[in-house]
Amino acid sequence: MAGNYFQAIKQNEKALPEALDYFTQQYEEARKEVKVSGNFGKCVSELSSNFENRLSQLQEIEAILRHFEIKLTQMKSELYKKFLENYQRALSSSDIKVYIEGQPEIVAIQNIINQITLVRNKYVALSKGFETANYQLSNLSRLYGNGTQEVIL
Repeated sequence: MAGNYFQAIKQNEKALPEALDYFTQQYEEARKEVKVSGNFGKCVSELSSNFENRLSQLQEIEAILRHFEIKLTQMKSELYKKFLENYQRALSSSDIKVYIEGQPEIVAIQNIINQITLVRNKYVALSKGFETANYQLSNLSRLYGNGTQEVIL
């Protein structure tokens, strides 16, 4: 199901653990792609396609994250209305918000969002790694172009 987890999760949110496992595994593989080593030409030629692939995965993770954030907003809205209309005594908006934040289903979805955010942040760090690798390869290319015959990676 690689590359199509967002659609799968929209259909069935129980696919989330599998998706997070997949993206975590892909992250571990991608960490190796960021390292500048081996054949210089190969590093240069593979960098942009590796970066594009991992950026695409990051965007899919962000779509999954946004899906759950929208769900959280919807759940809070429904609970707010419930507390406002059906509670024995009049509650202030701040009281209702405090009650909502403590509801088990809200806490559960916030924990899910936190897990997704952790994986997303790993991919953001990976993007920074690719940017650094690009900078390193660019500098090495300049050295090579200026007559340094041996570029060691």
